[in-house]
Amino acid sequence: MQVRAIPLDRLMIESDSPDGALDPPPAWLHALPQLSHLPGELRAAGLAQLNRPCVLRWTLQLVAAAAGRPEEEVACATWDNACRVFGCTPDGVGAAAKQLDSQG
Repeated sequence: MQVRAIPLDRLMIESDSPDGALDPPPAWLHALPQLSHLPGELRAAGLAQLNRPCVLRWTLQLVAAAAGRPEEEVACATWDNACRVFGCTPDGVGAAAKQLDSQG
């Protein structure tokens, strides 16, 4: 899987919401059997045909499995990368939002 070639400090995940439903092809599920539950969970959650930000937990599972890394490691790395790119702080508030808030 190509995601293994991406350094963790360059990796980000996103939901493509509302388009681009998470629909791993059969070849991926064959290559990553630990994700065989994914299509059923998405269907059960009513997310088989659409995408919402809540799908990120499944996207994370897929990316971590494809990268051959623990989910927690990928989650921490992608959070850190998003904070670096978008200027957010560990509390999740971006620099732009803090500036707007201070202007009243």
